[in-house]
Amino acid sequence: MSRIRVRPLALGPRLSGEPTLSGFFALGSLLAHARAFRGGELAERFDLGRVTPLDLAGLRAVAADVRADAPTIYLFSSYVWNHETNVEVARQLRRLDAGALFVVGGPHPPRQEEGARAFLEASPMFDVVARAEGERTLVDLLAALADRPEDIRRADLGAVAGISFRTAEGRVVRTPDRPRLRDLAQLPSPYTGG
Repeated sequence: MSRIRVRPLALGPRLSGEPTLSGFFALGSLLAHARAFRGGELAERFDLGRVTPLDLAGLRAVAADVRADAPTIYLFSSYVWNHETNVEVARQLRRLDAGALFVVGGPHPPRQEEGARAFLEASPMFDVVARAEGERTLVDLLAALADRPEDIRRADLGAVAGISFRTAEGRVVRTPDRPRLRDLAQLPSPYTGG
C-alpha cells in the first residue's frame, strides 16, 4: 500500500518568479506536529512533504509530481493577501489531481457555520476548511484518512473536530469546535521539525 502524500503549499500574494514566505510558519507548525505525533507514527502512513515557499517553477514541479497511484492531500494556509493565489493554484491542481483532498486553513476562510458553508459551496476546489488552530486538527484528519488511501475524498471526517467539509454527496458538514490549545509549548518548533 502506498503512503498518502501530504503536500503543504506555501504561496505568496501572486505567482511570480520569486517565492514569498506567506504561510510558511503556519504550515511548518502543522507539519512539525504531525511528524512528532506519537513518536512519528503518522510518518509510517504518510509522506509528509517539506514546507517550501513556492514560485512558478516550484508550482510546475508540484504539478509534474501528480501521480494517479499516490493519493495526495494538499494543504493551503490562506490570508487576505494570498487567498486568491491559493484559490487559483487549487483550481489548477484539482484539474490535474481530481482524487486529491484539498484542505485550506488560516485566518481567511470563515469559521462560522453559514460562512464556512457558503465558502465551500463557492469554492469547489477545496474539500475541507480547518477552523482555528490546525495542529491537532491535522493529526486527527490524517488519522481518519490513514486507512483510506484508495479514496481519501470519500472518507468519513465527521469525527474530526474543528473542520467544515464537503461529503462525497456534496453536503457541507461542520463538526464541533476544537478547544483552544492553552500551552503552545506542547507543540514542536516549526523551525526544527517542520
